[in-house]
Amino acid sequence: MFPTGPALLRHRPPPGIDTLRRTVRRGLEAVPEARHRAMVASVLDAGLVEQAIARTESFDPSVDLARVRAHTDLLTAEFETFGVVVPAATTRNITLMRALMVPIADETLSFAVDRIWVFVTNIDDVCSKDSAEAEAVLRAGMSPGAPGLAASPNARFIEHMFREIAGFCD
Repeated sequence: MFPTGPALLRHRPPPGIDTLRRTVRRGLEAVPEARHRAMVASVLDAGLVEQAIARTESFDPSVDLARVRAHTDLLTAEFETFGVVVPAATTRNITLMRALMVPIADETLSFAVDRIWVFVTNIDDVCSKDSAEAEAVLRAGMSPGAPGLAASPNARFIEHMFREIAGFCD
C-alpha cells in the first residue's frame, strides 16, 4: 500500500550515537566511517588542532554584552508577540554569535540582522521537522502580503523581518 499523505522527513541520528542502545561513543569512535575516522586521526596526530588553539589563544573580541542581552530580550518579546516559538538558548547564542562575528555599530541595523540570524536558524529546524509548516512558509513567500496566506505565525514573522531590514537595502 502506498501512503497518500505528505512524506515523512526522517533524519539519521548524529554520528556518535549508537542507534540500538542510544549510547554515546567518545573520541574517534564517534566517527562511524572508517576512512573518515582515519583522516580525523591523521589531522589530530599532525598537531593542527593544538596549533589552531595556540594561534587563537590571544583572541579577545570586544562585544557589547549589554546590547546582546537587550537584543535577546527584545527578540524574545517579538517572538512571543508573533506566536513564534524559539528556544531561549537559540536566541541568546545566535545573538551573541552575530555580535562576535559581524559587529555592527548602527543599533537598528544590528537588531534587524540579529532578528534575521536567530529566526532563520530556528525556522530551518522547524521546517525540517514539520512539512506542513514548511509548506505554509513557502506558500506565504510566493505571494507575500496575499490575504489568508500569512496564517502561520512564522510566515507573518518573515514579512515583519523583511519590512524591518528593508530600510537598509537599496
